[in-house]
Amino acid sequence: MILDSHFWPLTLLFAAISTGLFGLIAITGTTTRKAIIGGAIGTFIASLFLSRFVMYYYQPTFQGSFGGYFELIFCALLPATVLGLMLNNVPGKIILAAGATWLVFVTVPMVQYGYNAWGSANAARFAAQAKIRVASKDEKIPPTDPNKMVLVTKSIAAFKGATALTTKGNLNSTYMIDPNSYVLQAVNGRRYWIAPLQFANTGDSWNFGEPKSPGYVVVDAMDQNKEAALKLDYQMTLFASGSFGLNLERFVYQHGYTDGLLIDAKFEVDDNWAPHWIMTYAKRPFGEITGREIEKVIVVDVSTATPKLTAYKIGEQPEWIERVMPESLIKEYVDNWGIWGGEYARSNYWSVAFGWRKDGTMQAADYDLNYTTDNHSVEVIPMTSTRSGQHAVSGVLVYETTDNEAVYYPGLNGFNVGESVQETMLHAPQNVKNYPVENVQLYSIYGELTWVAIYTSNQAVGRSFAGIGMLHAHGQNSAEVIFAPDLNRALTLYANQLAQKRMAGGNISQAAEKSHQINGVIKAIAYLPINQNLPTYLFMIEGDNRTFILTRETYAKAPLVEKGQHVTFTYLDTGSDELATGNFSATELEVKK
Repeated sequence: MILDSHFWPLTLLFAAISTGLFGLIAITGTTTRKAIIGGAIGTFIASLFLSRFVMYYYQPTFQGSFGGYFELIFCALLPATVLGLMLNNVPGKIILAAGATWLVFVTVPMVQYGYNAWGSANAARFAAQAKIRVASKDEKIPPTDPNKMVLVTKSIAAFKGATALTTKGNLNSTYMIDPNSYVLQAVNGRRYWIAPLQFANTGDSWNFGEPKSPGYVVVDAMDQNKEAALKLDYQMTLFASGSFGLNLERFVYQHGYTDGLLIDAKFEVDDNWAPHWIMTYAKRPFGEITGREIEKVIVVDVSTATPKLTAYKIGEQPEWIERVMPESLIKEYVDNWGIWGGEYARSNYWSVAFGWRKDGTMQAADYDLNYTTDNHSVEVIPMTSTRSGQHAVSGVLVYETTDNEAVYYPGLNGFNVGESVQETMLHAPQNVKNYPVENVQLYSIYGELTWVAIYTSNQAVGRSFAGIGMLHAHGQNSAEVIFAPDLNRALTLYANQLAQKRMAGGNISQAAEKSHQINGVIKAIAYLPINQNLPTYLFMIEGDNRTFILTRETYAKAPLVEKGQHVTFTYLDTGSDELATGNFSATELEVKK
């Protein structure tokens, strides 16, 4: 801290100011000249140490009260006042003046904050920070991509990643993986959990001997059967939680980013797998003391021992970056918009602020990181009432993660939020081993709003994959939960359920076409081992190259259907290779009256 080369002119200046303040207090007293000189030296050293400590560890933002120098002024005032009053018999007027100075020093920031944070005008400004367009009631959210569904949760990734460390010599004795450091991102169109290898030994973590991390671990988020892989041969020297010179935020701060906020460092790799840290640089737009507004996107390449920092304006960053809008900032914006975006809240600020009435106010129930079919990374956010105990969704907000843009869909309502869905899925009849339910997310599958969750099994470190569950958003019956050991079987069974029940009322996109009817002759039929509790068959019709799925739930006599029989059925055109059927009947098997 003391030997660090940064900010010496600034800290020396405030140490000198502190010494001057001490002198002003001291000369009014009766202490000897020798004591005054000793006190001045002590004040200078104490102020210098405090200011160096604050600049190195606290890294104050030079925005806000007193031009952003609040902390350094504090470092100057504290030793000057304390030592000046302790070492000198100071008159009462000087004590009163010192007290008044401290009162002003504390009061000004409070008044400034209240002026820029309270009241209906400020509430309107906070609500407007989120660039949210309210869609019409008939608009549908963009379909999410079921082929990029997350089947591996963060806890499963932690389990796989810990195992990967043991595959390369003694890496696990030198490096560790923080289970909370895994970041979900897409690389070349495929989704992965990625986390850096951090130092396991105290000497390395305290930056003794210029340690370097060789790389990171990669866990496929879309295939639960793939093992984790290590990406090595790098020389990473910065970490979000690093100490001293290994600290990422300190590195960025010391490169000139001192008058803004550095938010939510995320570890991401580019499409060539080179490791980077991504940070959002924001400023306080309201009186330089409240609110947060993105100024730049900071990208730090840590593939070599000498990190390289590049800053971009929002919207001009490379396409591979997915975390321009940090989740904490999205949550702040959504919270403010949900509370203060309504007409009642704008007209009745204090009533809403004190919780007397909250008419029209909303809050986020979940934050689901999804990908749309056109490869947009988005947060899908079901919104509910702020009243306690509310589980019903009043609308769905879709927030881009690469820009401050969002759309609120008020027409998507009338179903329960993820917390309630988690309980429903936990009690699914097929979950006989009572597997825990994780990662409940809202997708648009086959044009239907669908809850998807992962069933996991507890392990010593993290968890392992146990199954996938699907539930139509407008259904809250455990018996309707689709439970399958893999994604393909889950999608097949879910499509069959949609075809059978014709849940067109839950349609939220234009992807799913209406049911079609076919009359034909069975060309071939075979048993498909998808679910032992629900016999399933794959068949084709003469003159048609498509394949169709039939379950006994759709047609009780499905096991008796054979080649050559005449059949009539409807099917749901989901765009998949295997189309689910409904309203099935076989002429030769029907009893003639």
